[in-house]
Amino acid sequence: MAGLEFGITFLRRRLIPNVATDGTLPPVAILCGGTNTGKSTLINTIAGHIVSPSGCTASFTKRLVGAGHEEDLKAVTAAHAGFHLVPTSELSTPAPRRHALYADHNPDWPRDLPIVLDSPDIDSSDPKCRDATRLGLGFADLVVWVTTQQKYEDQMGISFLDEAMQLLPRRIDVFNQYLPQHAGALDDLTRKYGERWPNHKRAVLAIPLQETTGQGVLPSDAVKDLRRHLADSAAEPLSRRIESLEHGLGNAQTALTGSARHLLARQDECEEMIHQFRQRIERSLKQPIREFAGHAGYFELQDALVRVLQPRLKTSFGDLVSDISRKAGDAYSMLRSTLFGSSPKQGPVDPIAERDRRDLEEAAKLIEAARADMLDRSRAAAQSGKALAIRLHDELRLLDWPDPAALRNRLRSHLTERSRTHMQPVIDKFEHDLADFCDGNPEIIATMRAVIPGFSALTGFAAAVIAIKTAVILPGVTEYLLGPIGLPVYERLAGWLPANLLHFVDQLSLSREPFMSRTYDAFEKTRRAIFLEPVEWLTGPVEKLFQPVEIDRGDVPLLLEQIRTDWEAVRADWETTSTRSS
Repeated sequence: MAGLEFGITFLRRRLIPNVATDGTLPPVAILCGGTNTGKSTLINTIAGHIVSPSGCTASFTKRLVGAGHEEDLKAVTAAHAGFHLVPTSELSTPAPRRHALYADHNPDWPRDLPIVLDSPDIDSSDPKCRDATRLGLGFADLVVWVTTQQKYEDQMGISFLDEAMQLLPRRIDVFNQYLPQHAGALDDLTRKYGERWPNHKRAVLAIPLQETTGQGVLPSDAVKDLRRHLADSAAEPLSRRIESLEHGLGNAQTALTGSARHLLARQDECEEMIHQFRQRIERSLKQPIREFAGHAGYFELQDALVRVLQPRLKTSFGDLVSDISRKAGDAYSMLRSTLFGSSPKQGPVDPIAERDRRDLEEAAKLIEAARADMLDRSRAAAQSGKALAIRLHDELRLLDWPDPAALRNRLRSHLTERSRTHMQPVIDKFEHDLADFCDGNPEIIATMRAVIPGFSALTGFAAAVIAIKTAVILPGVTEYLLGPIGLPVYERLAGWLPANLLHFVDQLSLSREPFMSRTYDAFEKTRRAIFLEPVEWLTGPVEKLFQPVEIDRGDVPLLLEQIRTDWEAVRADWETTSTRSS
């Protein structure tokens, strides 16, 4: 049993139930041992009838079976949270309850004996047997270790006794099925067990091998010494309980302190691994995403500008701007066909869709590369043989991760949703602020109309340039429509206009208005945040693996000291009560 598990078991199953009942719980002894050591036969013999299945059927029960008076059994199970007292008739059900004690009312159970529990075989191949016996240890004040000439050196049994002796200071060693030729083995058991647990108080008994009666029990004389020792253990229940809890608390403090030290060392190691992981993600994933050129592609703002200015200027320059974009895209397609032999691109190019497509594809590639790098690094670290690195690599491989097509679909859905919920409010606010600006500065609109008379071709071109010069938006379109070749469509457009008009537009520039710069910043920050969110799809599950638990460095010592202080007060009160009773 690991230190943390032992400490929790002691606190939850031993200290808390006994303190909560003021030390008044009936004494309990538990019979433990391996397969075919005769545990069930012993409890049946003490009871005088069958209370626990024995022989070939015993290994199939996998449950705690008790013998004692009904009121005592009820008191013990009620004190342990989640446990239930269940009649033995349910032993035949195929699925055992994990937190249950199977027992029937036994009015003939000797009053001088403790409750006796029969536990599943601790060397069973079914881990539920060992788990049930461990739960039974939480009830017990005394361990009765039942073994034989074939079993007393079994390492699984020795390991279990190590756990039991951390909880309890006393036991009875029963060498069962004893024959005269086993004298050497009995001496060996006495010596080896004494050397392994020198500070524990114990009695060593040998019960000769003999036939059971027709009722499936041994002659009553066979368990005479065992009954005497059980009666002695129950004679002074409070003083024995004080001794037992004092012993368990000391070991629990040691175990929990060691576990806390180990957890803190593991926590430090995890924090360093998280720090390195975050640095790599920052360099290889987050920073490249922040630098996407598309974050400065304000095409949605361009559309908003057209919607606001077009009705106020009384010219359809928005249509002309769209026409220019379409023709630029057609020119680019024809040029690619000439240079690279590709077929001309069909249909107009949507700058927003093209911008998003490029950035989404780049984001997907970056995320996939970061995940591959993470797995490569964890694989290399696991080859060092460190337990934490091996476990981390195994768990990283088990994380559910979408295939390339599913990842891209998820990214597209994410961008669509966030554009609606996060980006659209930025665009709406820009449109509202721009409309307020125009309505609050009618002289600017009037001047625009005067400089751009009528609906001539020059009017449309001039309006397009106003869009370019005032909002500093349209030049970025060339990057997405024309790619690295970059036909300077809009630069040519500006060159076709009279110098005095360009000078006027420069003077008129909206880009100097505070709401414009705020809008640019909000657009870029919002779009960066939208593209950075999917990074958490990768890093979130990974960081949970790095840090499964957090404890403060002062928590465990302070809590243990408080438990010790509270126990000292309870113990003093119990000792006073015990002295008065004696």
